[in-house]
Amino acid sequence: MTQLKTKVLNNEKVILFGAGRIGQEALNYFGEENVINFCDNAQSKVGKNYIGKTIISFSELEKSHKADIIVICVDWPISEEISAQLEAAGFSSVINYKVLVKHEKLLTNCELSQYKSIALYGNDRDASTLIHMISIIYPSLITSVILQEDSEQVKEVRGVKVRSLKEVANGIEGILIVTQKYHLAIVERLKKYIRENDAEFNIIDPFRIRYFGDEDVLVSNHYNSAHLETEDEWIERTAGNDCYQDSAIAFINEIKDEPPLFKLIEIETLNRCNGVCSFCPVNRNVDPREMHYMSEELFHSIINQLESLHYTGRISLFSNNEPLLDDRIVEFHDYARKHLPDATFHLFTNGTLLTLDIFKKLIGYLDEFAIDNYNQELKIIPQVQKIVEYCTGKIELEKKVTVCMRRPKDILSTRGGNAPNRTEMPTYPEMKCIHPFQQMVVRPTGKVSLCCNDPLGKITLGDLNKQSLLDVWYGEKYQEAREALSKGRKHYGTCQYCDVFFMY
Repeated sequence: MTQLKTKVLNNEKVILFGAGRIGQEALNYFGEENVINFCDNAQSKVGKNYIGKTIISFSELEKSHKADIIVICVDWPISEEISAQLEAAGFSSVINYKVLVKHEKLLTNCELSQYKSIALYGNDRDASTLIHMISIIYPSLITSVILQEDSEQVKEVRGVKVRSLKEVANGIEGILIVTQKYHLAIVERLKKYIRENDAEFNIIDPFRIRYFGDEDVLVSNHYNSAHLETEDEWIERTAGNDCYQDSAIAFINEIKDEPPLFKLIEIETLNRCNGVCSFCPVNRNVDPREMHYMSEELFHSIINQLESLHYTGRISLFSNNEPLLDDRIVEFHDYARKHLPDATFHLFTNGTLLTLDIFKKLIGYLDEFAIDNYNQELKIIPQVQKIVEYCTGKIELEKKVTVCMRRPKDILSTRGGNAPNRTEMPTYPEMKCIHPFQQMVVRPTGKVSLCCNDPLGKITLGDLNKQSLLDVWYGEKYQEAREALSKGRKHYGTCQYCDVFFMY
C-alpha cells in the first residue's frame, strides 16, 4: 500500500491527536515533515514539546484548522470519545491511526486495481476511513456504501451515496466488506443474494486473507514485557470478550435455516504431541488418549469426498497434536493438495522436529505455515532459527511463514474446561458459539469431535468410517449442538466452561 503512504506524504498535512506511544508511531509513519503538531486533551501536556512537535490544545485546534487530516492516536474506547469530539466540532477529515494501519495491511492483499467499480459494505465509521484511503489511490472506484441496518438514516458517507444491496448489486464488480465484526454474516448474506438473484459481483472479504493474524511478519512476538500473565488477569481479559456475541448472533441468524458447509476442517492423522506445555491437556506428560494413527484408506476417503464437494475452505492436517510426529505428513499434503487445489492449507508445528529438508518439502503445499516457538525466555530454538534464516529476505516465504514466540508455561484458555494449569473454571452460560456452524474436527479414528476445544474427544458427532462428511455435518447430532449452542453454552455438555469466543 505504498501508493497510499506516498500520496498522503506528498499532498496532505497532519495533526496527530494524542501525544503518546501511538502518536509516536504515527509520527514515524507520516514523517516529521508532514506533521504540524500534536494535539491532546490533557492540559498538563499542552504547550510542551513532544518528539520535536508542539502539543496544542483542542481549542487551539478548533481555531487553526490548519491540517488536511486529523489522526486519532489513542486506544479504544478513548478514541471513540475523541472521534465524537471532533465530529461535534465540524472536523470531517478524521482517521484513526490504528484503523488506518489495519486497513492498509488488509487492502494490500485485496488487489483493488482489478476492479472498475466497487461498493463498501459495513458501518459508517470504518467506511469513512476506507473511502478516504481508497480515494487517494483510486479516485473513482467507490460507487456506493451499503450500511448495516442500524444506520439506515445515513444518506451519504464522505460524499458517497448510501444505497441498498438491491440498488447496487447489478452495477458493480465487487463488494468490499468494511467491518470485521460482522464480516461472516455479511459474506453469507451476499452469497445468498448471489444465489437467489443470479448476481455476478465478487465478494471482497479482506478479513479472511490471513488466518493466523494480520501481522505480515516472519517472527511474531505478542508479549509486551517479561510479565507472566496470572490466571486472574486472563479471566479479567476474557470477560471483555462478550463483545463478540452480537457478531455470533448476527451470523447464526443469517445461516440458521440453511447452514453452509464447514469453512474449516481439521484432520488429525496422529493423536500425539511431543510438547510439554502446561496449559495443554494433551501434552506428552498428561495425555490420556489411546494412541491412534489414521489409516491411509480413511484419509484418502475424506480428501476424495472433499474433492467431490468442490471444497474451497481451509484445511489443516492436524488438530490437537504435533503433525510432524507422523512421518506420512508430507505424503498426505501432496495427496490433499492435488485433489483440493482451491482449498487453503494451514499447518501448525512446535518446530522441534522441523528440519530445513522437511520445511522445503512441506512449504510448497501450504498457504500458511505457523511455527509455535516454545521457550520460556522467548529465545528462538535452534531448529526454528535455521528456518528463520532460510526465509529471511524471501518475500513469498515471509508471507506464508509465521514464527510465533510462545511460553510453554502460559496461562491460556480453559480448553473447554480441560486445561491442566487452570485452577479456576469460570462459566459463560449465556454465551453463544458458532464453532459447530463453521468447523469439523476429525480424529485419527474417523470420529468427529465437537470442535477444536474438545481436545480429548469427549463429544462425538459422527463417524466417517460409517457416514459421509455430509451425513455427519447435516446429521442429528450436529444439529442438536447447533440448536443448543445458539441458545447459550449452558445448554450443551461442558461448553459453559469454554472461554474461546473468536470468530473464524
